[in-house]
Amino acid sequence: VLTFSGAVFGWGRNKFGQLGLNDENDRYVPNLLKSLRTQKIVYISCGEDHTAALTKEGGVFTFGAGGYGQLGHNSTAHEINPRKVFELMGNIVAQIACGRQHTSAFVPSTGRIYSFGLGGNGQLGMGTTSNR
Repeated sequence: VLTFSGAVFGWGRNKFGQLGLNDENDRYVPNLLKSLRTQKIVYISCGEDHTAALTKEGGVFTFGAGGYGQLGHNSTAHEINPRKVFELMGNIVAQIACGRQHTSAFVPSTGRIYSFGLGGNGQLGMGTTSNR
């Protein structure tokens, strides 16, 4: 849940750290993501087991399952804490969207959409069915 002030709360299944709470323990009540307190989050999107958060400044943080590269960190590691997507540095992202096991980010200044993760059905929009 994203509040009007930009605070992010998570609860529920947390098998891969997709709640961003520094562990993989399930939660049954809302918990504040303290690691994002210094960020003004304006939008969040969730995949099957991963989460993306967009800041007011156009930065992107991802966390949770990374097995297909869907976190955008050029690896397949899972992240239990929100981690900035440095591969998008220098771009101001305006919108994000998570699919089941992929993530997309739109940069209006260039008109580009960056997609990463599972691409087996062409969902990355790259003209292939490769993961990225």
